[in-house]
Order: sequence, then C-alpha cells, then structure tokens
Amino acid sequence: MSCRRSRVGGSRLLRAQVDAGGDAGFTLIELLIVIVILGVLAAIVVFAVGNTRGEAEQNACATNAKSVQLSAESVRTHDNAYPTTANSDYLTQAEHGGLLKTWPDGITYTSDGTNYTIAGDKCTAITG
Repeated sequence: MSCRRSRVGGSRLLRAQVDAGGDAGFTLIELLIVIVILGVLAAIVVFAVGNTRGEAEQNACATNAKSVQLSAESVRTHDNAYPTTANSDYLTQAEHGGLLKTWPDGITYTSDGTNYTIAGDKCTAITG
C-alpha cells in the first residue's frame, strides 16, 4: 500500500492508494488482535457457564432439602412425631404420611423425634 499526497484547494490530503499488484490482506498485528478479542470473549462465556452450573446445583440441593422437610412435617402430622434418624425411611412410606418417592442424593436427615436437621452437600441446613 502506498500513500500519495495531493493538494486540493490549498490543503493537503492524504489519500491511500492500493497498488495494482499489491496484497490487501490482514497484517499479523490485526490477526493477533482478533485472536486476543476472541480469547477474552471465550473466557467470559466459560466463567458465566461455570457460575450458572454452581447456582443450579445449589438450587437443586435446596429443593431436595425442602422436599425432605415437607415429608417430615407430613409424617409428624400423621404420627404426631418426627421420624427418628433410625426411622427416616418413613419419609418415603405413604402409610406413615411420607411424601418422598425416592430419597434425594446428597441430603442427610437426623432427628431425635422432637427436632430434626436436614443438611445437604451444596446447600444450607434446615432445622425444625
């Protein structure tokens, strides 16, 4: 690419003129800038997806813990006491008022019959 100066109306203008046989492709600097911009955008997307996955796991854990809590309250209504840790299978038995079809992964239930604690690997504990 060559540049030619010309005078028009008493002022200097700089006009770019592509040579007839010249190559008008990208320079190495332009290519590197595009690669850096794409890398930054990819890093932002990876960070956002990773953060969303963690929030989804926390929400699933909280939902599972709430399901166990509702089942424990249902058993208490039916049997007039919370199921103890030894009888935690009552939470999955309809004849005892249990509402759970299966036990959720990552949730632990402990109780002495009067109070209970429901804890999860990725969520805060619920006590009652």
